[in-house]
Amino acid sequence: MDSEKTKKLDLFLKSERTRMINWMKKRFSFSDEEAEDIFQEASITLYLCMQHGKIQEPAVPYFWRIAMNLSLKALRQEQNLEFLDDRPYDSSKIEELLALNQEGLTPGQAEIMRDIVSRLPHPCEEILWSFYGDGMSLSDIAVMLGYKNAAVVKTTKGNCMQKLKMRFDGDKKEMFYDKD
Repeated sequence: MDSEKTKKLDLFLKSERTRMINWMKKRFSFSDEEAEDIFQEASITLYLCMQHGKIQEPAVPYFWRIAMNLSLKALRQEQNLEFLDDRPYDSSKIEELLALNQEGLTPGQAEIMRDIVSRLPHPCEEILWSFYGDGMSLSDIAVMLGYKNAAVVKTTKGNCMQKLKMRFDGDKKEMFYDKD
């Protein structure tokens, strides 16, 4: 890799470092050291992709996807997470996301709600988790997922909420009505 590309990569990584580490700490509750380790591993992966010609220049969505995958891999290695469909979830964040009165739900009903959210198509689960669960702004989500701007994310988020409501309506009989 030539020196110009190396300089671009260095500037790119410096510009993304603080934002990404803070995001990983907030989103996944990583310690400073864990978030830094994942950032370094993602940086090395990005460098190798550039060196082998997989990509020509560092790109925010590509780099964030690498970091997201590495974060999820680190979480899967922890033993204290519950799993549903081989994806980790944090129960408290799902309840925040749904903004429902969870006190009235049985454990089975709460599990169905988690399942509904986990079955949402890409990018719905990520957008809703990031916005409602992590409190990220629409513009930050746009950068993270590679959308043109916050307005596109807002429209997509609205469509995702519709999908969530449709899934909920389809499953509510199972959740709230006794089986005869």
